[in-house]
Amino acid sequence: MTHELFSYDEADAILRLDGANDYVGISAIDGLIAAVVAGPAAMEPSVWLPEVFWKNPLQTPGTPQHRLMRTVLHRHDEVREILAHRPHAYLPIFMRDQGQIYTEDWTIGFMLGVGMRDKAWTRILTSSFRAALAPIFSVHPIGRQLMPDVPDAELDKIKETAYDTIGPAVVALHKHWRKRSGRKPPPRQTAHQPPPLNKTKIARRGAEAPVTNYPRQRRILVQGKVCSRAVVIGHIRQ
Repeated sequence: MTHELFSYDEADAILRLDGANDYVGISAIDGLIAAVVAGPAAMEPSVWLPEVFWKNPLQTPGTPQHRLMRTVLHRHDEVREILAHRPHAYLPIFMRDQGQIYTEDWTIGFMLGVGMRDKAWTRILTSSFRAALAPIFSVHPIGRQLMPDVPDAELDKIKETAYDTIGPAVVALHKHWRKRSGRKPPPRQTAHQPPPLNKTKIARRGAEAPVTNYPRQRRILVQGKVCSRAVVIGHIRQ
């Protein structure tokens, strides 16, 4: 039940502690979930959850670890339901530090999802639709390598407004791939009540995406994993 879940702020605090450690936070997880839900490679939670927790979380009901796992799965189900039935309501979760919004953490998670199923993503990354994902790719170093036909100056310009345009890019990806794959949408959840972000820690900007307010840690452990898994994607253009 929803009241057994952590809020996304609480989950972020648990995952990243005080922000001074190299741990993945809720924003990177949200990016991974976006790639899993909207992208071309369907993955069961048993496949991508270890990428979040580094090992399978404890399954004992009522424990903090189990609540955390349920919170992450809830976000997955929330994103899946929103993209399928009310895509206009989709809002990615970004990070904020000292009044500035950061999208890098989110794209780290998204690129991890791409790297986990690089063969499935090849059809998108080698098609003209790739341009629709420029807001995401412009933020991440490996993503920029996937846009060899776009000058760095233009990618920098796209990156400046990524906080506004990443959400629509995810929606477009979901619509594009669902149409091509014939994937059936999940049942509509009319009583869907996600665990809210703490109202005192929400910043609204651009597309009004929710933003967690914990100190942003630039060195995220999962980034190394993204590079090792997704490095092959950088050669698709060759």
